[in-house]
Amino acid sequence: MPNRARSPDADRSAQLRGLTWRALLRTVTTVVVVGTAYFTLPFTGLDDLSTLFLLVCGSAVVCAVCGWQVWWVLRSPHPMVQAMEGIAATSTVYILGFASLYAVISQVDPEGFTELLTRMGACISV
Repeated sequence: MPNRARSPDADRSAQLRGLTWRALLRTVTTVVVVGTAYFTLPFTGLDDLSTLFLLVCGSAVVCAVCGWQVWWVLRSPHPMVQAMEGIAATSTVYILGFASLYAVISQVDPEGFTELLTRMGACISV
């Protein structure tokens, strides 16, 4: 049987498919790790200063993740795949970061909300 060379289009398609699967795997891993941390870490015993610290640290983490993802998109040979991964990672950190802040504020100051928020309720209200 003669050796058949693969066409450049087939090679490019296979490479893009592999990149997409790896990006999907990294995105799912990020969502699972951040989501697991959100639902398992304790948010009890916080006072006003701890709440402020949580807000500042959460905002810094969101800014750092966003900046890091922009840096990767600008340097990526496949910026569209990297951008989709960056949007998923940044939005996950943003939503769960502010949901944790809502949950803490609900515990510290119960009159601030109509009812005490659970972690899932805080996630929905963001």
